[in-house]
Amino acid sequence: MRKIFTLASLAAAAMMLFSCAKETAPVQEGQYSYTFNIATDNTKAVLNEDATAYEWVDNDAINVYASSSVKGTVTSAGIATATFSSELSDGDKVYATFPYSECNSATGSVVFSIPAEQDGATIKDAMPMYSEALEVEAGSDVSGTFKMHNLGAVLKFQVYGTSHTSETVTSITYAAEGIAGNFASVDITNSPALAEGDADAVTATASSVAVGSSADDAGIVYMVVAPAAASTTGTITVKTSVDTYTATLPSALDLKANDLVTVPLNLNNSSFTKYFTFADPNVGAIFWEYKDSEGNNSFQEYMKTVGEDDDKTYYMKYSFAEDVDLNNYTTEEEDGKYPLLCFSDFESFNEFRYFISTTSLSHTKDVGTNRNEDCGFFEFCEKLKNIILPYTLTQIGTNAFAHCTALESIKIPSSVTTIGEYAFFGCSALKSINLPTGITSLGNGVFRECKALESIKIPSNVTTIGEYAFYGCTSLTSIEIPSEVSSIGVRTFDKCTGLTSVIFKGVINAWGSSVFLDVDTTNIDLTLASGQSSASGDKVPALDVENKTFGGYTFKSITISE
Repeated sequence: MRKIFTLASLAAAAMMLFSCAKETAPVQEGQYSYTFNIATDNTKAVLNEDATAYEWVDNDAINVYASSSVKGTVTSAGIATATFSSELSDGDKVYATFPYSECNSATGSVVFSIPAEQDGATIKDAMPMYSEALEVEAGSDVSGTFKMHNLGAVLKFQVYGTSHTSETVTSITYAAEGIAGNFASVDITNSPALAEGDADAVTATASSVAVGSSADDAGIVYMVVAPAAASTTGTITVKTSVDTYTATLPSALDLKANDLVTVPLNLNNSSFTKYFTFADPNVGAIFWEYKDSEGNNSFQEYMKTVGEDDDKTYYMKYSFAEDVDLNNYTTEEEDGKYPLLCFSDFESFNEFRYFISTTSLSHTKDVGTNRNEDCGFFEFCEKLKNIILPYTLTQIGTNAFAHCTALESIKIPSSVTTIGEYAFFGCSALKSINLPTGITSLGNGVFRECKALESIKIPSNVTTIGEYAFYGCTSLTSIEIPSEVSSIGVRTFDKCTGLTSVIFKGVINAWGSSVFLDVDTTNIDLTLASGQSSASGDKVPALDVENKTFGGYTFKSITISE
């Protein structure tokens, strides 16, 4: 069976320099072509007799590294050609990664990616690979042989159950810490040290895989996950032609690179259930008691309760929650409409992760005349302490968690690319937050008055930081602004009285007023990009390194980075 990898991975940073091999005649001026064999043993290979086999095929594209990355193409099965822009010397070394990524351009660590959505019938689109360093023999016709190794771990799910044999599997989702998304491989030419992925769910779709009656004739679905990443037991959700079944794994999976791990899933087992429980009954009660404008409840049909009064436990069907977009439900009050869950008294809503059709946390505009602002999705949920967002979420809207003063823990999936204005305004108990790498902007006031916020890593893709973004973050001691950010908004760090270190990795071309108002900047060590000294324009902040001034403020020290 022919398999072609098409996965695109993301960029990496500085790796140990390795060069390449024997030169052939230039293809054209400034280009030198080198040919390599690719070993067929233990490469794109059968992981064991049950797993899917892979074969190198024409036009498979790989990254070949010397001091930088070039695109190598498999011109025919088992033979790769790479063209470098400069001549390589005898004794140099090369290595390769697969599949090809334009972003992986240099070396020490390379970033790979495990896709969150996979074709469960095969693992052809999900398995990243790397080669051992290749020492070439000068004068040989071919510049050596790349021996490739698989970096992913493969899960083989066996789905069976005597009372479910009329059903077919349509998808399996495995949710655990860091099993998908981007992960780094350090010192890739040796024995790679692997960092776990940044996403916590992988879904393998299946094409009508029959549920077996026993493990011997079970339906098989494969999945690739990032290696050595399962720090928790995780949950398995099986979706069939009839319903959705979910169970918590009894023990954590050992996910080593190049390993095949068999996971039997007996749908008859009592651990599999169609319902999940709301750990905080106050959340369940919101859905149970909901009434629309016509007095109808859209949730009770898919829920059940156990117990009475204050001891009541609320359950909801997985399959129903998966199809519900909570943006479509509002509460009717005398002064207008509000999002279903805002202004509510609950402490935990980790079950929110099951509502995968809710892809954004929008705000409601029709809130009557008694409010000057729109109402955010969870705004004024003042008892909310912890929440896990759906792995399908892409947008956190305006005021989404504003005034959630008890919020301590929030799990933001890597799929989120947008965080709206004032999204975490007044989250005064939030000490740290991990932002996904796909975020490109931080809106006005996004972390305003997050007084407990001690640390935050702003993703390198961020290009814009809005006004008042970190206003009143009094516990924040240091912050690094990515190189793509060129403007700093009005009062961005106003009242950040704990700051002792600020690093601007990019050249600041626009400087708002009162950026460090009510901050003693003489306590701050400031680091600026090397191009800041030569920046010009009407809004460029004035810089005097000798007198330690920048943008109208005097600092403890000013360092110009190399």
